[in-house]
Amino acid sequence: MKLSELLNSLDCRVIGGKDVEVTGISYDSRTVARSGQKNSGVLFCAIPGEHADGTAFIRDAVKRGAVCVLTERPDEVVAVPQIVVKDVREALSRAASAFYGEPSKRLNLTGVTGTNGKTTITYLVESMLKEAGLNPGVIGTVNYRHSGKTFEAPHTTPEAPDLQRLLSEMRSGGVTHVVIEVSSHSLVQKRVSSCSFDAAVFTNLTPEHLDYHKTMDRYFRAKAMLFEGLLKDKGVPVVNTDDAWGRKLLPLCRAPLTYSLKKGADIRPEDFSLLEGGIEAAVSTPAGTVSVSSGLVGEYNLQNILASVGAAVALGIKTDAIERGVNSLKRVPGRLEKIEAGRGE
Repeated sequence: MKLSELLNSLDCRVIGGKDVEVTGISYDSRTVARSGQKNSGVLFCAIPGEHADGTAFIRDAVKRGAVCVLTERPDEVVAVPQIVVKDVREALSRAASAFYGEPSKRLNLTGVTGTNGKTTITYLVESMLKEAGLNPGVIGTVNYRHSGKTFEAPHTTPEAPDLQRLLSEMRSGGVTHVVIEVSSHSLVQKRVSSCSFDAAVFTNLTPEHLDYHKTMDRYFRAKAMLFEGLLKDKGVPVVNTDDAWGRKLLPLCRAPLTYSLKKGADIRPEDFSLLEGGIEAAVSTPAGTVSVSSGLVGEYNLQNILASVGAAVALGIKTDAIERGVNSLKRVPGRLEKIEAGRGE
């Protein structure tokens, strides 16, 4: 892609020429190319970080073959074109989306955010999508997976170029729906700011990650970003009203679908039993009743099931596929897995 084409997605000024070919995007100078290579085709993005400032690595990136630089503060010494923006992270997200053909607009995306429950919900929604005859991909804490392939997950939510590349690969591989664990860090750091979501799930908020967010209110504001600006026009928010922060989120949402263990929510159990071997429940939804017979255990997993049912309803999945999807999921890796123990001697 020509740099001039990429610039159409950015509000910027350019120092130098625009007629260079961009073949990749990097935010780590070490990955641009081997030192001494004259032209890697890579756009290097100088991200200001908590521990290191990317602008300090501009010259190293150029030495390694970067053909242009995206930065908030240009380097007067380097000879390659420099794209100067107010917010590198926002610009990086836009540039990555444009470079990979805006894949999120051609996929059905569900984002799951909150302190607890995200991983289990992604596994449940994935199972429902498969039962509906669709081809899901998942991006989350345990791994990234699609089309029968599994990849290591360095981050719960990848950096923008990695995320957009992965979405592009999923689309090329025939994936129809993607379920993404959306971390609060990724929202603040704008890794997903160029994604368009069809559904977004809020689970709960408990005092974690305050080393980064400092206060619960700032933590909440980070989570709310998914619901306030990243849903498609007809995208559906799915919100846990058993959680006080979920109730605080409701006024910020357009036409939310609510879930709760109590009466009054859109998704709720009419009756349920929490058994040693799993969960039995009749779950009421706007699309009809879903009969749950799950091997997952505990009240918190009943809430995870309600959240995933809400997401599936938001995506238009039929109740029979929702039911099969919930009941066929036997385990979630690393999430309170049952171990059959033999009789001790």
